[in-house]
Amino acid sequence: MTDEGAAVLLVRSVVDTSARAREWDAAVSRLWAQIEALGGRELTPWGVQVVYVVGAGITPVDFDGVQLGAVSRKARTLVIKAAVRGPATADADAVVLDILERAVTLAESVARRRGLVQSLDAARAITEQLNG
Repeated sequence: MTDEGAAVLLVRSVVDTSARAREWDAAVSRLWAQIEALGGRELTPWGVQVVYVVGAGITPVDFDGVQLGAVSRKARTLVIKAAVRGPATADADAVVLDILERAVTLAESVARRRGLVQSLDAARAITEQLNG
């Protein structure tokens, strides 16, 4: 974060060392490469960070779907936690993309409710390009 804002859209995963978890981590890494190429690191007034919490081995996941993790006014970032469970399947890339879309929708809703911004257009534009 700088005085100009936060990164538009960042993603990362929290995984254990199991092979199943590493497969999900690889899918999130591929998604991040695409997001970065589409301008995910560019600055915007408010950014979104999606943290994929992978419960594929010893890492417990105590929630379902997507949920608000934190709102940092200082970093101007909404952190959304996303639950991922079980073994990665052949459509793991599509699954992490679907979760990303739900996470951005939640972030927009939270941002509006809290009066931070009316929309997260830059993050939404990236998700639309990923689906294009």
